[in-house]
Amino acid sequence: DDVLSAIAVRGEISNLKKHSSGHIYFTLKDEGGEIAAVSFRAASDIPGLRQAIERQYGVYDGECAVYLEGIRSPDFAAVKAAARQIAAAMAPHEPKVLILKEDMAKALGQALSREWPSGTAFLCLDGITLSYGDTVDIGAPLGDGRVVPVIVKTFAFSQDSGR
Repeated sequence: DDVLSAIAVRGEISNLKKHSSGHIYFTLKDEGGEIAAVSFRAASDIPGLRQAIERQYGVYDGECAVYLEGIRSPDFAAVKAAARQIAAAMAPHEPKVLILKEDMAKALGQALSREWPSGTAFLCLDGITLSYGDTVDIGAPLGDGRVVPVIVKTFAFSQDSGR
C-alpha cells in the first residue's frame, strides 16, 4: 500500500482476531494510548465494519469523523451491505461525517440516505487520504452544495515544546 509504505508505526499489537471472512481486527497500543483498527479494502471486510466503527467512536470523547479506505470499484451489493453496517454504527452519533480514500462516496452516500430516517444530515467525502494524527477541517459547501472545501493538517510538536 503506497500510503502505509511512507509511515513507520511502533507499538504492540493486541486482540488480534482473524475473521472467517479473511479480514483482521487488532488493537495497536503504545504508552500514549491505543487504536482499534479493521481492514476495509474488500467486500470480505464488510461484516466487521459496524463493530470496528463503534470501537473507533469509543476512542474519542466528543465529535469526530469516521475514516475508511473503502473499496476500489465496489459492486452494488457491497455498497448496500457496507451502508447497512456503517449506518448502524453511526446512528447514535452526531455529526455524521464519513471520509473515504477510495472513490465511492456518491454511491455510499445514496445507500446511507436509504438506511437513515429521511432528513438525516450527513456528509460523505472521498478522495482523501489520512494518516494517524491528521486533523480535517471541512468548510461550508460551495457551488450550490456541489463542492466542499477540505483541509488536512498534520501537527508535529518537538519533545521540547514546553519551553
